Amino acid sequence: MSYIDDRYNVELCPNRGLSVITCGWMKCHGGHTNAKRFYPNHSLTFVLKGKGSYTLGDKTINVQAGQCFAIFPDIPITYTADMNDPWEYIFSIITGEDVLTLFRALGLTQNTPVTPFQITPSIVRNLNSMYKAAASSSKLGYDVLGFFLLAISEVAEQASQNSIRDNPQNVYVEKTLAYMKTNYPYDISVSSIAAYVGVEQSYLYRLFKKQFGVSLREWLIQFRLEKSLEMMDNTEKSTTSIAHSVGFYDLPHFTKAFKKAYGISPKAYRKGDRFSDSEQ
Repeated sequence: MSYIDDRYNVELCPNRGLSVITCGWMKCHGGHTNAKRFYPNHSLTFVLKGKGSYTLGDKTINVQAGQCFAIFPDIPITYTADMNDPWEYIFSIITGEDVLTLFRALGLTQNTPVTPFQITPSIVRNLNSMYKAAASSSKLGYDVLGFFLLAISEVAEQASQNSIRDNPQNVYVEKTLAYMKTNYPYDISVSSIAAYVGVEQSYLYRLFKKQFGVSLREWLIQFRLEKSLEMMDNTEKSTTSIAHSVGFYDLPHFTKAFKKAYGISPKAYRKGDRFSDSEQ
């Protein structure tokens, strides 16, 4: 055998957002190669020692300690341990609706499937705790997911700091979008968004306007209206309830904004009269 490993499938209550379904530790001998295969799920591998090479589709990348590489579903994967300094790593196979959001936070895409991270005692401790917790199903996998997220939060923070140094303007805009997409149902203000991002309100306004051609307030109103359309098409909630659910607490304001955007009132839209603008 050209490697030793310790891996577990996780017995869990499925979590729609994110679940760790398999995780483990592996220490390879020099030259050990995983045969080319297709994975049905996403995966993250954290290299703690040594180095190797990683082939995703037709792209081969050299990876070393202090780097994390991603596996994407239905793309052929091969990876090989270095002959003289073979790697040791901890991996996690993950699934759920939030996987790609997590990948974006780490800066991982199919074009950039490797990201650096600083190997800190806390990251190593949480990754070790993750796969060891998977040996038991007594906590339904929530402890596994918890340790995974603790490790990921630190890696994501490192990635965020690196991005701020490399291109702070893009990071400010991304944080602004993430904040608005998460908090749109609440009574948030431009000043509260700027405070969260950590920049002056006027500076953030200029950055956002330059990139999207609209102000933060205009973008937020449009996003709320799009969410209201989804709810109208997919729920039986009242117009008032939908307005409140997407962050409009003044029904006349919601009606006016909706009609300005779509040329029809919310109530007429619910009735299916998509071409009538007679109702005020």
